[in-house]
Amino acid sequence: MAELNEANQANFTELDGHIKVLSAKLTQMTSGNTGVQSAIEDLEDYYERQLQMRIMHNTTLKEELREIQQKNKEMFHFLGRCAFSGASLVLFFFMCLYPKRFFGFVFEYWTYAAVACVAVFCTRLFSAKPKKE
Repeated sequence: MAELNEANQANFTELDGHIKVLSAKLTQMTSGNTGVQSAIEDLEDYYERQLQMRIMHNTTLKEELREIQQKNKEMFHFLGRCAFSGASLVLFFFMCLYPKRFFGFVFEYWTYAAVACVAVFCTRLFSAKPKKE
């Protein structure tokens, strides 16, 4: 779970203080009436339960988001492999149908492909993101 920043923690501390003050006031006001005290305790229990349900819902949504992001990542890699396979298949057919023209083209422009490969390698090497712990 994400850590709270200082502003959020200050808000929680302030609200906790208000709740304690109100609880003390309510206890003092209803000190002789057990029926009202019981109702207040039930109300506090329901409030805590509702808060727990909200936390569980948020946790579930975060997990679902992680799963969807993982599925999207896998789909992106799958589509990338499909595109690479399709391009390789097209190149293979051109090589088989027109070998002289294909190899002439390759020998004429191989330096551009080499420079592109080095550029992609360097870009991936120097833009690597640190892994989360």
